[in-house]
Amino acid sequence: MQAILAHQFGSIDALRVEERPNPTAGRGEIVIDVAAAAINFPDVLVIEGRYQVKPPLPFIPGKELSGVVSAVGPDVSNYRIGDHVMALVEYGAFCERIAVPIALSFRVPDWVPLDSAAGIGIAYQTAHFALHHRGGVRRGESVMVTAANGSVGLATIQLAKAADAVVIAIVSSESKRQVVLDNGASHALVFDASQSFETFREAVLRITSKRGVDLLIDSAGGAIFEACLRTVAWEGRAVIVGFTTGTIPRVAANYLLVKNISLIGLQWSDYRDRDPALVAKVQTDIFDLFRKKQVHAQIMATFPMGKFAEAFGLLFSRQTRGKILLKMQTRDARPSER
Repeated sequence: MQAILAHQFGSIDALRVEERPNPTAGRGEIVIDVAAAAINFPDVLVIEGRYQVKPPLPFIPGKELSGVVSAVGPDVSNYRIGDHVMALVEYGAFCERIAVPIALSFRVPDWVPLDSAAGIGIAYQTAHFALHHRGGVRRGESVMVTAANGSVGLATIQLAKAADAVVIAIVSSESKRQVVLDNGASHALVFDASQSFETFREAVLRITSKRGVDLLIDSAGGAIFEACLRTVAWEGRAVIVGFTTGTIPRVAANYLLVKNISLIGLQWSDYRDRDPALVAKVQTDIFDLFRKKQVHAQIMATFPMGKFAEAFGLLFSRQTRGKILLKMQTRDARPSER
């Protein structure tokens, strides 16, 4: 089989498509003929050696995929060859075939195409945990979403709207406003370096009738987080998901004190490893919302595996409007559509 391989930590330019042995299904595992894999910002951190988990070299990057079961290992009774599945792994998704423990895989319902399944895993899991498990969102509350045009941001907008929240999406330029509105945001505000924190805060107070934001879901970090924290309401909550700006902000603790704000962290992969039953329940909820057309996979672009550099280049452009997929196109795999 072919796979994208990293022999050292560093630039994306060092990755190569290489031949690797076909995997076999061990005890409690299935082999998946990969139809599509999604590129995520954490993949870049893993490749550069800046992620909290460093795979042993050489390694195959990639954290989420969809495909068709082609082999079933011992002690596996809930999957059959030909089943459509998705999997959320620590690394290893950018390949034609992968062996995956069943605890990390999910059966894809008939109403979810495989390309969509590759795009409604990590981002939607992260958004769901941020909103519900960590953020405790309630009907009618205001939810502010930073980095709103990215995959986690759009997932958060869709899921917050499905929870009957009022969504305020924050983007970095006017060109990104429409995509967040199309995905269900009630309001879209632009914040950039030229804008003062106070001007931004006043705009949010106008939208929220001077109350402020009940729940902030922040994937951006940097000055964007600092500005948004100033808009959180009395007894509001702020959930930190990531730092796509590349800057980890310092928290002005006096804002937390004077307004009784709860500051909450979310590292989603811990739940995958510590509570797979909860993750499976959340994925079932996401699939059900997909069936009801309350969420959809916002896929921006699809590239063949050999053009992975172009796919990552699109991610680096900071112009993403949803998921970027790699099509693995296994040469002798079973058909990927039923």
